[in-house]
Amino acid sequence: MYFDKFYVFCVFSVVFLIVLNVKSANSSVINYEKMMKGEPQSTGLYDASDKVISVSQSSFKHLVIWKPYVILMEFYNSFCGHCRRFAPKYKEIAEMLYPWRHSLKVMAIDCSDDENNGLCREYEVMAYPTLRYFHLNFEGSESSMGKKVDSLDVDEIRSILAKEIIQENSTDSTWPNFTPLELGKTPVNLFEGLSKDIDHGIVIFGEEDETLATEMILEFEGFSSVVVRKVSDATIANKFKLNANSKIAAVDLTGNIDLLKPESDSYKAYKQVISRYLNREHLSATDSGESGSSTNETVLKITDEHVKEVIEEVHTQKHLVYQADLEQAIKYTIFHEIPKYNNISGETLLALQRYINVLNKYNPLGNNGRMFLKKLNEYVKTHNHSVKGVDFETQAKLFASEFSPVFESKHYVGCVASKTGLRGFTCSLWKLFHFLTVQDSENDASNDPLEILQAMHGYVKYFFGCTDCSNHFQTMATKRKIWGSTTKDNSVLWLWESHNEVNDRLKGDETEDPEFPKVQFPTKESCPNCYKEPMYLPISNKINWDKTEVIQFLKNIYHPNNISQFGLNEDDILSPKLASQRSFTGVFSNLDLTMGMLLYGFCIVMMIIAVKLFVNRGYRKKYDLYKV
Repeated sequence: MYFDKFYVFCVFSVVFLIVLNVKSANSSVINYEKMMKGEPQSTGLYDASDKVISVSQSSFKHLVIWKPYVILMEFYNSFCGHCRRFAPKYKEIAEMLYPWRHSLKVMAIDCSDDENNGLCREYEVMAYPTLRYFHLNFEGSESSMGKKVDSLDVDEIRSILAKEIIQENSTDSTWPNFTPLELGKTPVNLFEGLSKDIDHGIVIFGEEDETLATEMILEFEGFSSVVVRKVSDATIANKFKLNANSKIAAVDLTGNIDLLKPESDSYKAYKQVISRYLNREHLSATDSGESGSSTNETVLKITDEHVKEVIEEVHTQKHLVYQADLEQAIKYTIFHEIPKYNNISGETLLALQRYINVLNKYNPLGNNGRMFLKKLNEYVKTHNHSVKGVDFETQAKLFASEFSPVFESKHYVGCVASKTGLRGFTCSLWKLFHFLTVQDSENDASNDPLEILQAMHGYVKYFFGCTDCSNHFQTMATKRKIWGSTTKDNSVLWLWESHNEVNDRLKGDETEDPEFPKVQFPTKESCPNCYKEPMYLPISNKINWDKTEVIQFLKNIYHPNNISQFGLNEDDILSPKLASQRSFTGVFSNLDLTMGMLLYGFCIVMMIIAVKLFVNRGYRKKYDLYKV
């Protein structure tokens, strides 16, 4: 009787625990599925509040080709730290040049967006950010890909643009007149041949190669009742009472001259003194009704609510590596970053072959993914001299289709960001290479301790989208003697130390996600044994690491058994080892498993007690019978 009751109790408890956890697991899947569906939200580094017009492959022809204006175009990568640091400056440029919008548009293309992959490859964008000047009526042919703007300085860019605009040969009557005033022009006949609406003139004296006058012509072209002209000849300038000391004159219809005196020969000072005069005359710009980013496109992105849910999951499971992030890194490198090259040859081709080879050898994908990478590896090995980026992309898509499904993830999990453009791909790429170094150290597929580091160095040097980041990495690799690693464990540690150095350099940077601050990993909370006493070395104040413990910690973290399938739904994509793991841990959390084992132990103890009570009771009854 006792045995039956305890048996029923144990069975009921275990069933209840399973139902409870399945319900919880299903809830997580449902929430993640909501996240996968996404909701409308702006993307990239610029939105509708900026004066930067976001362009894509689909809108490029409509906004750029054969237009009656010139264009400053930024090709950027939203995962590029340098691009993110430059973005506020580019917004400043767009804001400053907004008065020029009738003649010049400030635009940007996000080359991290898969839709724009072919466009960025066509324009041979190899570094980010890249600024190009597209001339008037830009036709966009193979021989005309825009003129590179070799500066990221605000004032220099403005001056460069002014010089380029002067050279434009337009017959359009609405195009500003940049030609200096000729002999015969006086304050009285300044307005001859102009619209009757124009009743105020600004004349600026400057040398032929100076751009201030040109910049002011563009700055005030939105004022329909004002004409701004340049004068370079001293004789003509004298008619307007202009000389080396007095360079700006305001003229009315009767020929009256009002000399304007800027505080200095600068864009800001000239704009200020002319604006002050126009305000005094109650003149204002005619608003065209344009809203700088009105053409910005909207795409599907995860909502803030679902981002918070994923962030909470990641904070709760601090030491898990997520399959989704490893997949995203592989997918983005193969289908986006590598195909941006028009032609891959020489050292770049060798770097490609090494990268695909290590992915094929140590990849975390399932059976379909393994076949995909095997075929891709065979494909790149057959090219001894060169391969076109578009051909590589086409072949990769063909293999992916042949072995579909290859990738299950659609969003980052462990590399999720609280703000658009942070973490994401760069975070996942670090995790991928950490994973590869650990897999290499744990098996005998290769005897070369530099195999992974060499592949990583080549990839970052030739393919990584952030030029500034790539340069930093190469400098650090030289300083840290990347080729000095003599064992596979040394390679694991080299990458760990380098990652911590990057974290230290970027701590407090604009690219740092407030939800995931840059720290030295592992923290003492995560791995107390990774720290020796004293915790900091004297003089240098560097952490006193126990590297034996660190490498064991890293091997535990990046072990295949520690890869979480949170958010993934198709078991047939996973490798057999991960699929079997998922069938168990996909339903139960670590805490649930612990409680389940405790409950199981409790049931066993109670069953033993029940058996003893039953046996003892039966023995006593039998003994009493003998006594009788």
